Amino acid sequence: MSLPSTLRESIPSPPPPDLPPELLPAPQPVAFHTPVDATDQLHPFINEDMLELPVTTIPGLEQIVGALGFEPAIELISILAARLVGAGRRAEGQLALAEMVFEGAPVLDRIRSALRGNPGAHVFAEQNLFALMQLLIDGGRPSAPGEKMLAEEHPLFKRLLLASGSIVDVERDEVASEFADGETWLPYLIQLSALYSHPQIMEEVTRVDLLLEIARSAMARGFESYCPLDRWYEDELGLSAEEQTRLMMAFSASMDVFDGSKTKTRIGADAIDRLLRTAGLADRRDEALALISRSRDDFRDEFATRGEGVRRLLWEVRPFKTTPFLRCCNGDLILLSPRFVESWFSEGFHHRALNIARKKGAAPGYAAFAGRLYETYCVDLARDVHKGTLGVRVHGDRSYVRGKSGKTCDVAIDYVTDLILVEATNSRFRASTLIEGDRAEAHEDLERVLIGKCRQLTRCIDRILAGDAPFPDDPGRLKNIWPIVVSAGVPMQTPALWSFLMQKLPGAFGQPKVRPLTLLDPEEYELLCGLVEGGTPLPDLLARKTAEPYRHLDLKAWLADDPQAPRYKARASKIERAFEAATRRIADGMTFADPEQRAA
Repeated sequence: MSLPSTLRESIPSPPPPDLPPELLPAPQPVAFHTPVDATDQLHPFINEDMLELPVTTIPGLEQIVGALGFEPAIELISILAARLVGAGRRAEGQLALAEMVFEGAPVLDRIRSALRGNPGAHVFAEQNLFALMQLLIDGGRPSAPGEKMLAEEHPLFKRLLLASGSIVDVERDEVASEFADGETWLPYLIQLSALYSHPQIMEEVTRVDLLLEIARSAMARGFESYCPLDRWYEDELGLSAEEQTRLMMAFSASMDVFDGSKTKTRIGADAIDRLLRTAGLADRRDEALALISRSRDDFRDEFATRGEGVRRLLWEVRPFKTTPFLRCCNGDLILLSPRFVESWFSEGFHHRALNIARKKGAAPGYAAFAGRLYETYCVDLARDVHKGTLGVRVHGDRSYVRGKSGKTCDVAIDYVTDLILVEATNSRFRASTLIEGDRAEAHEDLERVLIGKCRQLTRCIDRILAGDAPFPDDPGRLKNIWPIVVSAGVPMQTPALWSFLMQKLPGAFGQPKVRPLTLLDPEEYELLCGLVEGGTPLPDLLARKTAEPYRHLDLKAWLADDPQAPRYKARASKIERAFEAATRRIADGMTFADPEQRAA
């Protein structure tokens, strides 16, 4: 039997064959661990075909949608979307949702059977629910304010939920007919990883706050392509960055958005006014609501500009991410999904600034400025978590001291015998890549968000080994060089991705002393820094992460699966401090009493 070296070393040698039975050691249990692989990150969903039901066509879906009242149907879908977030990936959570939705229906027994026969399968997919929202916006029957779903509509609604999988099936059939190998499947995997990426909200809010803090600094005003983000937000949107955060926090907290099992998805018009007063924005009601909500007509018009067809239904969610609330005819708001609030808090600040930059004709300059902000953030965090570690020095990009002019990588962490080199980028995949799944565009984006950074890093390694850089302090003691690329555009790591990277980077990172490449998204970089501050040296973490079988998996997959991964997973104290400070500022800016209560 072949075992990983880490497991082989933990198994004692067998006793001599002639040892008397009474001297034999007592038998000990041995646990065998099957490591996770990339396919464990993908989950099938229950559909009509799996349940041996007639498969509904897209025209059939549109016919069902046309028979349902718009507001009651989309509100029920919003509730299911929130509960789906609360259920997570747990099989029992998915089954509980199915029993709630299909209680008393004959199809429920088929769903239970399908779950038993397909371990890891899910009953509901967020992607399907978001597609149904679009179909309802386009073709749902107009409904009166406050109208409830009619009794005869409930069977149609349940059928609609099951039939939504047919949209995915159409797309999957198109993919299967177009794509024949791993490289051409890669755009589809990139689409999936972007749609189902759900970062931790605390880290996202804190990172935005720290990036904006850097943007306000005197140092940032010296960056090439400096952009006054605070002034942009106030002039163009009517709310500062802090006011935007306070606005969405007021609504999110009142609706339990961050606990999908409790989330309330409808909020009445009177409560909206109260929350605006709480956020200190009652005098800018129109500007505030325009930042978080759209009417049905507004959504319909916005989606119409995004094209049509199956791929729009499945992959185009930007209007929902931009404005997570539906503004009802009577003034109420319906939260379409907690996922859209997550996006509004995280990438939302970047995209709001980018849209302003486009209006000003300054998009390339903003992209360069945002990149510098993120590089500075990565250096600051690395310095903070290593500040108590003797003998470790952290450098930002430094000018070469020999040879051609230029600068080193964004972050270099010198452990004397180990040198960690980091290239960081704020670049992301284009929306057209994530919606259309075009192979050529996906490959172009990979060049920009990953491959180009890998090339920069391997050139930096060449110059360090040639002695051109001002570090390491003692080249003679250097044993290992650990390359890391941190990118906002890192997709789910799969064999198809790594095969493509190695094909495009022949010979890269093959220099002496260079260890395997590590890819991280921003959240994983922060998680790694937290582990370092918790007491595990960064070279030790990288050695374990880049060992087989975790070398080509996400860092989070390694930490969740490897029995020998660090159990201590506290956040970096810099992030904790920043979150606490941001929370205090938000709370200090809020008014928690109505005017009449204050007067009393």
